Amino acid sequence: MITAKVPTGGTVRKRVGGCVAEAEKQLYGDRVAWFRAEKTVTGLQPLYAPQAMADQRFASAVASWSRCMARSGYTYRNPQEARQAAVEQGLKTGPDKAFEAERKLAVADATCAKNTSLRSIGNERETHYVNKLRGRYGSSLDTYARLQLQALARAAKVVEPRT
Repeated sequence: MITAKVPTGGTVRKRVGGCVAEAEKQLYGDRVAWFRAEKTVTGLQPLYAPQAMADQRFASAVASWSRCMARSGYTYRNPQEARQAAVEQGLKTGPDKAFEAERKLAVADATCAKNTSLRSIGNERETHYVNKLRGRYGSSLDTYARLQLQALARAAKVVEPRT
């Protein structure tokens, strides 16, 4: 059993063994370090998300995205609202109609996100707020990034390149 304390309090556990454990060992090397770093880093979101969502630059980008979506025929205040509506619509209609509606919404969402720089602004603001937590969680952030990059390099050697 591997355990990790999460930033919001409490502990998460994971059984060690099996094919998943072997794959993680091949990808990350140190499964315990990966598990603890990953749980810590992904557990930081509740600590910074309220500030990031209230951030004026991010809020302005979301408002621009919403106006762009309205010009495309969709009235959503934010991307999460659009995704939730797509899920709800998918539950009400058949798979074919749901897929077509989701495709159209996704195209509008992606176009508006690109045109308003929503993703880049969101990523920049998230990095800003995560970095404010670096004093306490810097070691976990560094370990997570290092092991993730190493895993990507290992995976690239295993998986054939796409043509």
